[in-house]
Amino acid sequence: MSLRIRNTVRATAALELGGRPGQNRGMTPSTSRAPGPLGSRGALALLLLLPVSAPVPADREAAYRFNNLGVALMEQFRFADAAEQFKKALAANPKLPMAKVNLALALFYVPDVAAAKKEAEEAAALAPEAPQPHYLLALIARMENRSDDAIASLKHVLAADPRDLGANLVLGQVYLQQRKFDEAAATFRIAAAAEPYNVSAAYNLGVALTRGGQREAGAAQMAHFQELRESRRRPRSRSASRPASFPPPPRRPLDRPCSAAC
Repeated sequence: MSLRIRNTVRATAALELGGRPGQNRGMTPSTSRAPGPLGSRGALALLLLLPVSAPVPADREAAYRFNNLGVALMEQFRFADAAEQFKKALAANPKLPMAKVNLALALFYVPDVAAAKKEAEEAAALAPEAPQPHYLLALIARMENRSDDAIASLKHVLAADPRDLGANLVLGQVYLQQRKFDEAAATFRIAAAAEPYNVSAAYNLGVALTRGGQREAGAAQMAHFQELRESRRRPRSRSASRPASFPPPPRRPLDRPCSAAC
């Protein structure tokens, strides 16, 4: 997709939401990396541009349009409004998997956990290969202290991508709750290898090692965590280049909405 086309799509979405092209209301340099279940990073989703070479049925085009508006609203943390757009998308096309997945995510952040669980279960049936519904079901199961269900859902996600950062972090935390410290440490090692600069992976690995009786290894890991945390606090010059060992940006986290195939 060319830069000109991408800018046109973004401008259209901004105008439909009542904003100016290029404006992302409700997000600042601090809120765009908000902590919590939405994740601390991840690039904004690009809106889907439907192919102009092939005619698209009106109901499907409307469904994509409502879905993309919902994605834009979620990125402004307007989760209830986003859920309404995803419901409109499903009314236009009940079999649109991305809208079903996104509705479950939006309801989870409202929060309406019971409704999110229902939609996530339906999304998993509609798109069994999509990891997002299973990841969301794992988060809900962990919240409800259903550890075995959480592990089963996470194993489904990791079967598709064994190195997924979010799934390994959550799985390790479930193992910690079960006092399975060796399993937790092994899982956090996978997460840390997937993203060496992730402070959550570094911290939880230190906790798992310490609680598992490996005190020296745990202390060394916690020292590494402190170094990572301090390095994130130090200001960096805009002209400073990344270290050669800095990992590439990860793929889209599983708790972010989809504007293309999930």
